[in-house]
Amino acid sequence: MSKGKIVILSLLLGLFFLPAGATLIHLKIHSSVVWLPYITLFDAFVITALFYFRKTAAFALFLNSIFVIIGIGFHLRFLPGGWADIMISLTDFLVGYAVYLLVTQNKE
Repeated sequence: MSKGKIVILSLLLGLFFLPAGATLIHLKIHSSVVWLPYITLFDAFVITALFYFRKTAAFALFLNSIFVIIGIGFHLRFLPGGWADIMISLTDFLVGYAVYLLVTQNKE
């Protein structure tokens, strides 16, 4: 396995663990909002899988961007002072963007 593939797989693991951790946090803090964990689990499993393939990487970046924008908006509106959550969302976006660049520019 090439170094490029190892880097991509490592970033994909990070892209999985960020929303998976957000799921655990949302289950603990926002247990009354029953639909929220399904969104973060969709992010963890489906969007991460979409980033792996070159043909679906652009769609994954689009979905990831929408999730981040909506997540930041909700945190600013309903959770003033929730900057830690916003930083997790921004980290998820930046890791996704890095994976997108690597997957689309990888020649293998």
